[in-house]
Amino acid sequence: MQQALAPLVNSAEMLAYNVFAARRHDTHTAPGKLAALLGTPPSEHCSAREKLDRRESDMGAGTMAAEAIGLLMRIASAHGVCDPVARIHHHEPTYSASAKQCHMPSGVLVQKTLSLKCGSDYLLATGVGAWHISRQAQRVLVAQGCLPSSAGNSFTINPASFDVASELLLAPGMVSPFLKPGLASRLERVIILEPVDLDEAQFAVSLSLFESLVLPARHFVGIVSDYLSAALPHLPRRIARLPPSPQASWATPTASA
Repeated sequence: MQQALAPLVNSAEMLAYNVFAARRHDTHTAPGKLAALLGTPPSEHCSAREKLDRRESDMGAGTMAAEAIGLLMRIASAHGVCDPVARIHHHEPTYSASAKQCHMPSGVLVQKTLSLKCGSDYLLATGVGAWHISRQAQRVLVAQGCLPSSAGNSFTINPASFDVASELLLAPGMVSPFLKPGLASRLERVIILEPVDLDEAQFAVSLSLFESLVLPARHFVGIVSDYLSAALPHLPRRIARLPPSPQASWATPTASA
């Protein structure tokens, strides 16, 4: 089996994102700024949308697209999440799922998403918490029809040939399936990993390098599936369940959703 793990960011990229983040923070990502825009009354929706579009234009890959944020909020509400705007959590900028976990409240696990290359195909796999794709996990995904049987021959995690900032318009550390609606990319499939024994936990979706939306983990599969159906109906998706990993120990949920 050929397996490689490419670095999420190198030092030059990290410096560039730090410079970008510092420059844009006061304008767009001050605490409460996004929530205020999303919570505007109907009479001011046009002005708020213009500001959200400006935020997207200015921040680029450092934020989820304005249209994507709005769609995610509506889908979360449809799943019974009360006032999702109030669930936006502001934190220090982070560039990996493990780093972001350090800034999450008790009971909140990050949404971790990996880009994969299997043969010539590019995929995303997304789940809650510190999951890993081990050899055993690969075999499980093959058995569940998420990966081809030839996956063990050529399988790369975070392939260098798939730059997430240019391909998915999301910076390293905030990649997720909540892509801009209608986005054209080389993705062939999204694998949604069903949370195991996390019904009382919550998960955090990266809205930007500074902001995360905290949602109940029990709605993870439904929210991701419904989002992809609405935003990227052409993109196939598979739901899978991985065996527990002894290394999955970023956090222990202690709070209810």
